[in-house]
Amino acid sequence: MRAPAFIPVALVLGAQLFTPTSTFAQTSVQPPLEIVLPLTAGGLTDVSMRVLAERLGEKLDRNVLVLNKPGASGAIAARHVAQSAADGNTLLAVTSSHTSIVPFAQPNAGFEPLQDFTPVGTVTKSPSVLYVHPSVPADNLREFVAHAKANPGKLSYGTAGIGSFGHVASEYLFREAGVDLEMIPYQGGSRFTVALVAGEIDAVFTLPSGTFGQYVQDGKLKVLGMSMPEPSPQLPGVPPLNQTLPGFEAVVWTGLLAPAQTPPAVVEALNQAIQEVLAEPDTRAKYESMGVQAAALSPQEYRDEIIKEHALWQPLIQELGLGG
Repeated sequence: MRAPAFIPVALVLGAQLFTPTSTFAQTSVQPPLEIVLPLTAGGLTDVSMRVLAERLGEKLDRNVLVLNKPGASGAIAARHVAQSAADGNTLLAVTSSHTSIVPFAQPNAGFEPLQDFTPVGTVTKSPSVLYVHPSVPADNLREFVAHAKANPGKLSYGTAGIGSFGHVASEYLFREAGVDLEMIPYQGGSRFTVALVAGEIDAVFTLPSGTFGQYVQDGKLKVLGMSMPEPSPQLPGVPPLNQTLPGFEAVVWTGLLAPAQTPPAVVEALNQAIQEVLAEPDTRAKYESMGVQAAALSPQEYRDEIIKEHALWQPLIQELGLGG
């Protein structure tokens, strides 16, 4: 297992964490801030949280420990944070999958995002992108839908597994478009990427990446649209899918949650520090190079977004027969 990274960071956590005699020289005795990820090291969410932590360290001079606790669909990391002291020193890093798919697709996961935690704020947002093999005679969503309707039951799409965000989001897209594609599950995104390039499947609806971008540039894949409601600076020239499907949106957020009883002043102070870092041009540029956008919602805005996602995904997950 990769050793956790120690990154200097300082975060004002509310007046109760500071005394009149507090100084930067005393920060070394403060407990570290833990950001716990329910994912392995090296992935997009892991890297994005380390970018945030590094800049906070340079800015505010306090230690932060970035911990990877993968497994059990996020439950191991979630229980670790939920059972931690509600003092703002331990946070859970999550994606939309953890907050809005897992609780319904895997009801025995052992955590509930809005009961066991309080939202601190978001860090990034990203669209899902519809990629197809060049053999598919379509250059946009409208043409793809027409082709799929003309060939019912003949097209397939890949996902990283049953009940994954990509699976549920793909079904949302294709149902809204009125087409039926066969779902082919793979053990991870790298495998469905290889399958798509090889022409074993016709499409994937997944997060953008440098790998996919290179395949598009080389003519090995085509990109038909993306799921944000407005054009994305990371995907110039790629049209929003809602131009064909009005109202369609499927944004993937990353964010931070604190234990449920964390004082509001602590949560607000954490959010303020995060917002300041995400507003910096250098930080935004780093995220853009990763194919995501820096996106800082307030604690209440993040809570509202999770509630909105629950209203979207829970009925679809039930229709798909996931979660028992």
